Amino acid sequence: MQLKLIFSGIALAATLVGDLSQAAAKYSETTTYRSEQVYRAALRFLRVVKHFDVVEKDEQTGYLLFQYQAPGAKKTTPGAIEVIDSSEGTRLIVRLNSYPSYHEAHLADEVLKKLKDDYGAPPIRKKSPARKKSAEESSEKEDETKESSSESSPQSPDPRKTKQRAGASPPGE
Repeated sequence: MQLKLIFSGIALAATLVGDLSQAAAKYSETTTYRSEQVYRAALRFLRVVKHFDVVEKDEQTGYLLFQYQAPGAKKTTPGAIEVIDSSEGTRLIVRLNSYPSYHEAHLADEVLKKLKDDYGAPPIRKKSPARKKSAEESSEKEDETKESSSESSPQSPDPRKTKQRAGASPPGE
């Protein structure tokens, strides 16, 4: 009897841990599209292409809450899409707590495809001005270093000039 309770407890704990790990699951992609473009394409994709119910949305903070229905499933489950500006570009985060992560990855890929269909190829990301400036400064510093090293490194002194500098008159005078 005790052995049966122990196994039941272990099975229950494994189930709970499995549910918690799924609850924290998310899938993230980074793109060079502007955050407004990503948000609007995700909203159109959810409503028009997939016909999902969008329960709540806020473009300013960049999130969409919707009811996800897996292909062939009758039941819906809550899902979320977040759009966040980052230093690398715009991050698209998809969360589907009741499904494995490949559902999130597939949904994110479909949103990115919708972006490409609507707006064309992703824009090429420009380097930040700070990086350009530091590259220019480093090349200027290299030039200054070369100039100062050529000025400060004395060539082998000419013995005749050394005597002249010391106040001695040149030979024959």
